[in-house]
Amino acid sequence: MKFGIETLGYSTIVAETQSQNKASRHVLQKAGMQFEEELERFGHKQSKFRLINS
Repeated sequence: MKFGIETLGYSTIVAETQSQNKASRHVLQKAGMQFEEELERFGHKQSKFRLINS
């Protein structure tokens, strides 16, 4: 994520994982991403996270 923000100049990074995958959700939160919404995709509930460079 540091590369995306500092080198590529992205202001926002978005990640998505299956809502049931607690380990992946935890990793995204630990990396500083904030939960944004839960949605249905690929036949499963997905959790969407976002990191905003402020």
